[in-house]
Amino acid sequence: MIRHFLFASCAWLALIATAVSVEAPQKSAAEARFEALLQALSAAPEARRAFVRDNFTQAAIERRGIDGLADFLTRIREDVGSNPPQSVKVLPDHIEARFAGHGGTLLLTVRLGATDSKIDGFMIGPDAPAPAAPVAPVAAAELPRAIAAVMDQRAKDFSGAVIVAKDGIPIFAHAYGEADRDSHRANTLDTPFNLASCNKMFTALVIGKLVEQGKLDWHDKVGKFLPDWPQAEVRDNVTIEHLLTHTSGLGEYWGAQYDAQRMTLDSVTRYAALIAGDKPAAEPGAKFRYSNNGFVLLGLIAEKVSGRDYYALVRDIVYKPAGMQHSDHYDPRDASSGRAIGYEQGGGSNTEQLAVRGSPAGGGYASPNDLLKFALALQQGKIVKRETLERMTSRHSEMAPGAGYGYGFGVFHDRERHFGHNGGAPGISSSIEIFPESGYVVIAQGNIDHAPDQVAQQIGRMILSRK
Repeated sequence: MIRHFLFASCAWLALIATAVSVEAPQKSAAEARFEALLQALSAAPEARRAFVRDNFTQAAIERRGIDGLADFLTRIREDVGSNPPQSVKVLPDHIEARFAGHGGTLLLTVRLGATDSKIDGFMIGPDAPAPAAPVAPVAAAELPRAIAAVMDQRAKDFSGAVIVAKDGIPIFAHAYGEADRDSHRANTLDTPFNLASCNKMFTALVIGKLVEQGKLDWHDKVGKFLPDWPQAEVRDNVTIEHLLTHTSGLGEYWGAQYDAQRMTLDSVTRYAALIAGDKPAAEPGAKFRYSNNGFVLLGLIAEKVSGRDYYALVRDIVYKPAGMQHSDHYDPRDASSGRAIGYEQGGGSNTEQLAVRGSPAGGGYASPNDLLKFALALQQGKIVKRETLERMTSRHSEMAPGAGYGYGFGVFHDRERHFGHNGGAPGISSSIEIFPESGYVVIAQGNIDHAPDQVAQQIGRMILSRK
């Protein structure tokens, strides 16, 4: 089955778990804390902040801030509504709860601290498709009709666009809903949608091109390029490969400082200032730990070794060779970009939550047509050499059983090897999956929460189970 990795609501969603539920005669500390979390979802603002102060690890509070974590509790409530969880599974290091949400089941993952079961983070996004309920096999020739039938069912709750291509030729391509609800401007296949974490592919490819040019090596340490970086643990122990594979041990730049500086974050240098105090939470290279900070460092290193602006590098290394004409890191206040405005489920625009410019970790824009051009150029060796791409899309770290991560790409081996990325946040969901052996590409983008990722998962499973 296809397994996606959603950077949902500014956090990482691990979709796979294999441990068994804990059954205890008395409530454990983790169970009691989770019950209190459910109550806090609908509590008054001050009660939510008090809950955060008493129940989150200090590391989580430092990363996101009390107000930021309390605000995220509100967003979870908006996603799951007032219904109780359908199921709850308590595991040694996290808790999984499944809720009936907009367009399908949502998985809430609550990460626990190592010593006291305090909450170290939480993530929410579409649940993984159940292995026990595979899609009915469809003949390859019937895929366009079957995909159209799926989208007909989902169209009323969908706002965005979907392209499915075979050998570079779309077999299904359609846009839905409105890019701007005030002006009733429609979404099209050329509408730029926020990519969220899909941008990590572009940052990784910039690094890949610099490796090809001999300006750096995958195993170079951060300190070689940033000798004045304030954290010695990062300078001396973290490599380019660690940053690319999310094994650096670094964390996230989200938090009160980000929120306060949102409208001044217009350069990689400004983003880097947010993460100057971050130290590895685990030994670099030891384990997968999704990190946006790591990709900010990659962007900073790219600027240092090239002497050029990161955003210009992405244009020259990715957009121009692929012929991408509706892609860039647009200012969300700039109406001339034609971008899709993001809308939260049951809520308003997300524009006031966005930084003035996205970072090397995410937040740029690309249209569905441009993403198809990107997929084709990538496989044709127009962005990096084919041998470089082969290395970048090989598994170098383990996200979860059956789900690996390469250099800026998620890598999967189901019926056939496939790779790509996805991402999401309030009002944002984008996904691209490339199947190099069979020639399929699946692109689903939207200016709403979650639904595009669910569409991508369903279509991906159809492709993998085709006759």
